[in-house]
Amino acid sequence: MFIKKLTRMSLAFAVLGIGMLAGCGGDNGSTASTSSETSSGTPIADVDTSLVRKKVVEGIPCDELLDEFHALAKTTYEFSLGRNMCGGYADIYMYMNARVRVVDAAGRPVVGADVYEGRCAYGNEGCHYTTDKKGYIYLDSVNYLTYLELYEGALEELGPDSAYKLRYEKLQLRAISADSSLGANVYSSFEHARVVMIGGEPVAELEDVVLEPVYSAKLYLDSIYAPGEDDEWYHDMLDETIAEAGFGICVQVEDAYLGSPDEWNTPFEFYPCQMVTEEDKENGFVYVYGLPEGKYEFAIGSPDSQFGEGCFSFEVTRPAE
Repeated sequence: MFIKKLTRMSLAFAVLGIGMLAGCGGDNGSTASTSSETSSGTPIADVDTSLVRKKVVEGIPCDELLDEFHALAKTTYEFSLGRNMCGGYADIYMYMNARVRVVDAAGRPVVGADVYEGRCAYGNEGCHYTTDKKGYIYLDSVNYLTYLELYEGALEELGPDSAYKLRYEKLQLRAISADSSLGANVYSSFEHARVVMIGGEPVAELEDVVLEPVYSAKLYLDSIYAPGEDDEWYHDMLDETIAEAGFGICVQVEDAYLGSPDEWNTPFEFYPCQMVTEEDKENGFVYVYGLPEGKYEFAIGSPDSQFGEGCFSFEVTRPAE
């Protein structure tokens, strides 16, 4: 989430057409087993849970639960998880492997697309994937389902059928084609996933990620450092941020709805932050890739993509023909 300390600065930018090559991350894609695969699969609600990994979390305070989330890096922490009573529960987390296919508007697989998972950090190969020749990415041990115990003692009081609130998890996935002309920024819910058997192991198959035309913005760095009457503190803050964490451009949808994650249909944050290289600094601008038409704001961010300083606005529109 951005820390909005400045809102009045102007930004010079240009929107580019297709064909710019994104240069992020490494290839962490996997290859499917050569064993036979079913095309339809079993609804995930019907999967035999004895075939998947289970972990019971008992009475862990909230801060340790957050540590667990960061360690797994496979599910977005939702504020709805917070409880008045952090400790006094026994939640059950279910894990299994998953795969996602990236396709174009005609349903054809997109080969060589970059896919980033959740709050992916720049250069983190653990959350960056490249689609294979069938358009798939494969994810290991994803938290696909969580049973939340309603309150301390609910299991003894209500019994196993009523003591837990079932919640299917969802992943934030940002995909960009190899030439940066197509992209998507979506939530993929396991609620509608189907399970296929690959090499004798169950794999949750999420709905296809369909790419649409996206564009690249050319952001001029001197606009970020534009002088102002009382901006000395801001320049000092930027210098400190860049010195400690590196220099990245973190982008999110402008005026995004900040309600419960359960109510979001489309993620408003674009990860990872677009890093600014020494060459970019010499040129005086940086390209930000893979943005659909719309209004955005950006901030100076860190490579771990967890925060941004400042707030600037720009708009991406379809280039004139």
